[in-house]
Amino acid sequence: MGLASTGLMLGQTKVKEFLRSCTGAPPSCLLLHGQAGIGKRSFAKVFATAVAKPGDIITYRVNEGEKTYRIEDLHELRKDAAFGPSIGPFKCYILEDFHRLLPVHHNFLLKTLEEVREDIIFILLADHLGTIPSTVLSRCFCLKLEPYSDLEITEALEQRGIRPDPALVGEAEGSIGAALRYHTAPYMQCKELLLAGMEAYRNRSYSKLYLLLDRIKELFEENLSESEGLFAYLARFLNVPMAAVTGYELGANIKNFLEYVLLS
Repeated sequence: MGLASTGLMLGQTKVKEFLRSCTGAPPSCLLLHGQAGIGKRSFAKVFATAVAKPGDIITYRVNEGEKTYRIEDLHELRKDAAFGPSIGPFKCYILEDFHRLLPVHHNFLLKTLEEVREDIIFILLADHLGTIPSTVLSRCFCLKLEPYSDLEITEALEQRGIRPDPALVGEAEGSIGAALRYHTAPYMQCKELLLAGMEAYRNRSYSKLYLLLDRIKELFEENLSESEGLFAYLARFLNVPMAAVTGYELGANIKNFLEYVLLS
């Protein structure tokens, strides 16, 4: 697998052109940024396999259920980065969720980035740059992945054998990853229940509305691992700011949240 496979990836022409042009002399630190679900991980993996062998590609990410990196993982990374590749010309470290690092992590990594070996490459993935200090950014070559058009998202879904729902494609706001999530059962069911609830509200069928709210609450309880994503989807679908959601415990108080939105 090499950069020829980027031809199978939609859009992002400037990113693909740059990655193809620098495989012989890649930057020591590449930062790919753009909204969640835009394809940063896919591009990072394709680029890494173009410049390094599988045994020399190491990925770090925030552990499930945790908010940021563990400092022990960064200690491990620093020690390992002192040694060169075992097989090919380069060793690649992919650091996902880089926007979730804390200042203490940035300070810790800065020395590693300043003294990086010539055969070591860091590929950092971030949803945004707002939490990354200029001292770190100045040591990175930054590439932004732009949002996809609705047409590109539709094509990506069809390539995967998924029949696109135009409304869900629009709600994905340029993110293929979000569009894929929205076309899974929990999100499709949530959409159907929301539409039915809004119709019940318009018809003043309050008994039916409360039954539907109970069903949505059950849907969240059945899909706890997706509750945060479902809440974000609800906020977007109902056109309310996420700030309106933060006062409610994810999943547990979904019924209260919907009562607030629909009945206020």
